[in-house]
Amino acid sequence: ATLYEKAGQFEDAASIYIKAKNFVAAQPLLAKVTAPKLHLQFAKAKEAEKDFRTAMQEYEKGKDLDSVVRIALDHVRQPEKAFAIVRKFQSAQGAEMAARYCQSVSDFRGAIEFLLLAKRNGDALELATAHDTMEVYESALGADGSPDDYNNIARFYETKQQFSKAAEFYGICGQFHKALKLYLQCNEIDKAIEVVGKAHSEMLTHT
Repeated sequence: ATLYEKAGQFEDAASIYIKAKNFVAAQPLLAKVTAPKLHLQFAKAKEAEKDFRTAMQEYEKGKDLDSVVRIALDHVRQPEKAFAIVRKFQSAQGAEMAARYCQSVSDFRGAIEFLLLAKRNGDALELATAHDTMEVYESALGADGSPDDYNNIARFYETKQQFSKAAEFYGICGQFHKALKLYLQCNEIDKAIEVVGKAHSEMLTHT
């Protein structure tokens, strides 16, 4: 390893040091190494030693972002770092870990957001319904939902007798007759006229 180091072959030297568990010698060499594999080997070794902060840094250099999220949530109490990574890279596995963490601390708004990122729309809807936070669900869903997703939102608001909101989401999922009926029921004539126009346009598009 020393010969490799003197020859400037830092990856080879670092690899030998890591295999020999000589982490003190390996760590400074890793700053000169770009190979993700070596950073991941070192990260796993440091995690086994419960040096979680170093492990997290090395997992990040090794591009194993799900492990960064896991350690940030489970060991070093840096949830915001984990959340930022999940939002940026949209990993389903990372999103599931973030959702579990949020539920464990009763942050149901965060849990709904991350369940949707994990493509677990049904679980997110169930949570939003149970904790009366449908506005979080609809905001996180944005324009990425299916007709069923928007129909579920509409039904939720209809059961709450929030008929204007229900009509809005019935309109989004193409159930124009229900949207029209509810807008008329709450005397929102302008919106009712918009729905008629949209329904007519959709009918023309599909003929």
